[in-house]
Amino acid sequence: MEHVTTNSGKADKVHQTCNDICLALKLWDGAFSDIHMQNPSVEHCQSTQKRIDKAMAHIRSMGFSITPKMHGMEKHVVPQMQTIPGGIGKLMEHWIEQYHQIGHRFDMAYCRVGSLTGQAAICSSVEKRGRNPRVQMNKQFLLEKFVGRNKKNQQQLQTMKRKFT
Repeated sequence: MEHVTTNSGKADKVHQTCNDICLALKLWDGAFSDIHMQNPSVEHCQSTQKRIDKAMAHIRSMGFSITPKMHGMEKHVVPQMQTIPGGIGKLMEHWIEQYHQIGHRFDMAYCRVGSLTGQAAICSSVEKRGRNPRVQMNKQFLLEKFVGRNKKNQQQLQTMKRKFT
């Protein structure tokens, strides 16, 4: 008899975990839906923040770690919805993915520098150099010279693009 009770307890725990995750996904789905509203009103932004807060409270009650994306949603998305003309709905997925790609490249390029201050200084210098009109002109020259050429030249062009971006 004890064996059946033990299995029943595990099954109940699994069932509860599945229900908790299901609720978390539903809460986040509602929050993401609200974020995509164009020209959100003050009331809509307040409602969105309440949905996000409820989703975050549920995530915390389950004992999950708070990821940077979750923190961004909780603390920064609604103020951005209020600040950016037209809302942020069209920007959401595109910009998040782009930030991941840029962040990963940044991490890989500057991880050996050591301090965050040093990393920021180098990154700032690279960005400033990239905006220099002569650098932009030389990049354009390289693009025009190598586009439409053989495969080896196209690979060289890709390598040069990575160095300059």
